[in-house]
Amino acid sequence: MEFVFVCPNTHKAFSSDTFKIIDNNGIITDLAGNKILDAKVALKNPCPYCGERHLYHATDLSCPFLGKSAKDE
Repeated sequence: MEFVFVCPNTHKAFSSDTFKIIDNNGIITDLAGNKILDAKVALKNPCPYCGERHLYHATDLSCPFLGKSAKDE
């Protein structure tokens, strides 16, 4: 499965299926009752735009099924 990432240095979007989930603390419920994945996603390969290996919070990524960020729900 590919996710869409945004390079924090160039602000350009790219898709990748080479990532791993780390610091996975499972599903948490926020004060509004929304369920959120408390984890981080790390790129396995360098960013195609800046060459760094970025780390993202799962909530900062767009949902590939809904076409929006988990923060937008």
